[in-house]
Amino acid sequence: MTEVKEKACKPSDFAKVEPMASVLNKAENEIIALNIMKILVRTGDTWRTLNWNEYEKERKKDGDYIRREKLYWNATVPYTESEAQACMLSKFWKEI
Repeated sequence: MTEVKEKACKPSDFAKVEPMASVLNKAENEIIALNIMKILVRTGDTWRTLNWNEYEKERKKDGDYIRREKLYWNATVPYTESEAQACMLSKFWKEI
């Protein structure tokens, strides 16, 4: 009998797909989630909790950071700390 192994996804897998129609139901949260994945990719491509200060610093490097992003941070960040949590954010991320 052959054992089927689950694919272990990394943030880089999620950074390629927009998490539209999310459970948070706001485009702002979806953009923040995607930004977080992109930051996780360029800082090691591993799952971890990104703190606000690091997020803000990295977003400023992107050149399009706006202070309003903090308004959506607390609701969004829990969905970006692991593969399982990311899959709960959006049906598009669940299909990865």
